[in-house]
Formats: sequence, C-alpha cells, structure tokens
Amino acid sequence: MIMFDKESYLKELETLVNIDSGTYTVDGVNMVGDFFASRFKGIGWSVERVPISDKVGYLLDIRSRNAERFDVLLIGHMDTVFPQNEAKRRPFSIREERAYGPGVADMKCGILAIWHALKTLPKRAKELSIRVIMNPDEEITSLYSTDYISKASACADHVFVMEPAMADGAFCIERKGKIKYEFEFTGISTHAGYVFDRKNASAVYEMAQWIVALMALGNREKGTTVNIGRIEGGSAENVVAEHAHMSMEFRMWDIAEAERVKAAVESMLRHPFIDGACVEQTFFREQKVMTPSAKTLEFVERMKMLYKKRGIPFSVKRCGGVSDANTAAAYAPVVVDRIGPWGDHNHSELEYMLVDSAEYAVELLQDMILSIAESDSAG
Repeated sequence: MIMFDKESYLKELETLVNIDSGTYTVDGVNMVGDFFASRFKGIGWSVERVPISDKVGYLLDIRSRNAERFDVLLIGHMDTVFPQNEAKRRPFSIREERAYGPGVADMKCGILAIWHALKTLPKRAKELSIRVIMNPDEEITSLYSTDYISKASACADHVFVMEPAMADGAFCIERKGKIKYEFEFTGISTHAGYVFDRKNASAVYEMAQWIVALMALGNREKGTTVNIGRIEGGSAENVVAEHAHMSMEFRMWDIAEAERVKAAVESMLRHPFIDGACVEQTFFREQKVMTPSAKTLEFVERMKMLYKKRGIPFSVKRCGGVSDANTAAAYAPVVVDRIGPWGDHNHSELEYMLVDSAEYAVELLQDMILSIAESDSAG
C-alpha cells in the first residue's frame, strides 16, 4: 500500500477550499467537480457529469467499472453553505495543526479523502466494483439529488458517507429524521377598530395558535424536537392580518414519532382554530430516520478491529443533524457516516479540520474497502 502523501493532500485541499462553491454558486461547484473528474479519468475510472437542475451544479458519478450492483458506494458533497467571495475573504490556512477555510471540514476534506484513498488502493481491493457520487446540493437537503442517491444506494452493498468525523474521531450510524413544513395562513381582513362589529379572522392569530400546538408536539423523553424557524404576516397594526406564513421543522429518532407528528399536522389542517381562517400546507419534505441495520452493526464490529489495529480511538455517536446517509440507510444493507477527517464548527468561521486526521481517514477508508474485498474472497 502506497503511503499517504500529506503534502500533496494539503496542497490540493487548499485548492478546493479556495474555490467558492456555495450551493447556488454553480460555476464554483462545477470547478470542484472538474477537479475530481480529471483525476479519476486519469486512473481509468469512468466519470459522468449528471445535470440534475439548472439551479445547481452537476452531480458527479464515478465508477471503477460498469456494474449493475456495487460492492462499495462512497458519497460526498461538493457544495458549502457559504456565499460568493467567502474564500477570498478568509482563504485556506493552517494554524496549530488545524486547517481553516470555508467548507474545509464540511466537506472538502472528505471528498478529497475519497480521491486519496481510491487512487492508491491495493490490488486486492481494486477487484471490487466501486462507485463514487459527489452531489452539488447537500446543503439544501439534497433537494435535487435525493432520487439519484436513493437509486444508487439500492444498488450498493456498502455505503460510506464522507461527512467529517467529530472532533474526537467519532463516526455515526444513527441520525435523526427531519420533517420540514411551510404553511400559508389566510384570514379575513378588516379595520382593527371594528373587530367586534365586522366579520374578521386574523391570519396571524391563527398562526399563533399553530405555534403553540406545534411546540406541544415535542417530546423531550423521546428526543422529538420542534423548531419554528421563520414567521411573517400582517401588513399594519391597524389592519386585521389577512395573510401569514410559517416555516418549521420536526426532528426525531424513530419512525413512530415521525408518523405521530405528521398525523397531528394533518388533523390541524382539517380543523383551523379560528372561524373563517384557512391554512394551506405549501411545502413538505421528509428525510427519514437513519437507524442502523443488523448488517451495519456487524460491520461496525469489523471497523472496531481496524481502528484498534491502527491505534486510533474508536467511538460511535448519534447525530441530530441530517445527511445523505439518511437517504442511503433506507436502501442499502450497510451504511456508515462521518468517516472523513476529523473536524468541528461546521457552517461557521470557526470551522476546522485536524490536519493529522486526514491520514487516519484515508487509511481507514482503504482498510474498510480492503476488508470487504477479503471478506468477499473468503466467502
């Protein structure tokens, strides 16, 4: 096995971090895609640039060979949450063994780790069918790429998502599900001085009743959270509000809780609180709970041995956030997330990657792939 080239990795990471690739910075996202497309083509892998929406960059589908089913599927995203010119304002830097810059941890270090692991795979591992998907829209819940990832995951035996490991190196096999709603409230407007004399219904008041009812659906014991993220409504203090709008989300650890809150919302939609008010659901998106399968738990035991062999601390933690692993877990037998280099403070100026952890991530990914190849040959 070829030794990890730290100098090359950091130089390439600097190149990637200094490319602005916010989700809607299409040219920047495509530049990141081009970076990997040329490299994988150079080692003989097939590369397809897949257009998924004119609002975002292309999706990159990379394969070691043509196959109907793949032994390993690696998933990463090329977009970040940051606006244009952020990289110019605070470019890549290294201070005290930490690398900084927009998207350095989430997740340019992870997609780069994929390249460094696969370009130097040992011969035995190259016998596997391996596929890589890099999507351009994960930071907006993979709105346009979810279907593609679902179909790819259904054709894979092992899915590894290269989100950054936690600062202590912990990876993830369990994530909360997320349900996002947007609601439009319509009332009956009148002058505020005549609310007892004329028929009226305040859209803002109806929305306020909804906020109280929705918050009551949270369950601390079961870990079900509610967040009213954005509200707006009304036109002036002397006018009974005719319109209001709300966007909100639920997060939960189990499917039963997801079904419970969805049923509650359906009932509320049928029965507004205020006579004359109307409520319309204008947006709905559900990202399923990620629950480890028996095969995933079995594979984690294998990972435990690989970590021990490398002398790397082994830790698995639950995650309240959502990633493409939530999607993959609904289709693939084995799904492991957050196995990229270690980092923290994603989506902020404090975001960092621990420099030495890049080597851990690359070598552990190679170990995991090699263990699959050896298991297949033994079987």
